[in-house]
Amino acid sequence: MNEIIFSSMSYIESNIKLDISKITNNDQVEKVIIKYYSINNDLIERLNSCKKLTQVWFIGCEINENIILKDVLYLKIDRCKIINHNLFCSNLKKLEISNMEEININDINHLNLNYLKIDNTIVYNIKNIENLKELEYLYLQEININEKIDLNQFFKIKLINFDGSKTSNLVDYINTCKSKNIKFSFKKSNLKVS
Repeated sequence: MNEIIFSSMSYIESNIKLDISKITNNDQVEKVIIKYYSINNDLIERLNSCKKLTQVWFIGCEINENIILKDVLYLKIDRCKIINHNLFCSNLKKLEISNMEEININDINHLNLNYLKIDNTIVYNIKNIENLKELEYLYLQEININEKIDLNQFFKIKLINFDGSKTSNLVDYINTCKSKNIKFSFKKSNLKVS
């Protein structure tokens, strides 16, 4: 896989000019990892100009714009500061959100995902995750699941992993997964139930 990694020291210092011209109209790159950079429309346009790009990782970035990636299948957002929460990625199948201050499920429930992983993040409107009807793999790890999710709403689900999360509905989740033959994992954590 052809991969390009861009990194500055921190997004506070992102006025350091990274040479992102390498990705403009690049016919070879399949994966781009961007670390500690301020994400803007220019960068998003350059990413969209890559004909074979299928994976984008934003790590420690400040995201100021809507993320509109037309052909990306896998998006990872880790330790980023998100000013604008809108994701418009029509082909996106796999989304990982880690170590964020917060995420609102309403900002992603229009996506046609088959894999979703959220960990170490405050999650709002978690019940609306039920709208992701194509999900096959769901990882909600080290979070507080403070609303009951109706697992019967997932028709394609193969695996649910709530490792490290807190929920008051654990017995219901275990019973539903057993009855539907869904693999289920839950390992305890020190999170408080709300």
